Amino acid sequence: MVLFTSCKALQPTVRLYSNSLDYANYQKKGFFITEAPSVSFAYSPVSSVSSTLYSGYIKVDKKGNKPTFTPTRNQDDVYGGGSEASLWGKTKFVAATRDVVLEELYRKATESGADGIINLKITYFSYAAAKGYNDEGYAASGMAIKIK
Repeated sequence: MVLFTSCKALQPTVRLYSNSLDYANYQKKGFFITEAPSVSFAYSPVSSVSSTLYSGYIKVDKKGNKPTFTPTRNQDDVYGGGSEASLWGKTKFVAATRDVVLEELYRKATESGADGIINLKITYFSYAAAKGYNDEGYAASGMAIKIK
């Protein structure tokens, strides 16, 4: 018996990703958002806000409904609070999105009394994790402000 084998290097295919992030819902709530580092009106800085969202698996019920995360409050000033979910039972993969990470920034800003965010930055990241899979998601940050 003779076996023939060969190897072929996988080559990446061309991919194009485009999207837009709509700030209109926040404007309707009276909340100002800009990617600009400065604005032409008076404001008071309230806090720096940041959020990182990783794609991953989330526990679902038997009907496939996703539960909401219950935030775990971490008292550490450096790492802040996070969200955890037990993965026992049925799970579903949920991709991180810019909309969700922006909504978390909005929530953190309004909790501190802010009515705007300037210098908004949202960055996609992807890297090989030590556990044998790729971590990917979005990191967002900005300065929460109170408009005078």
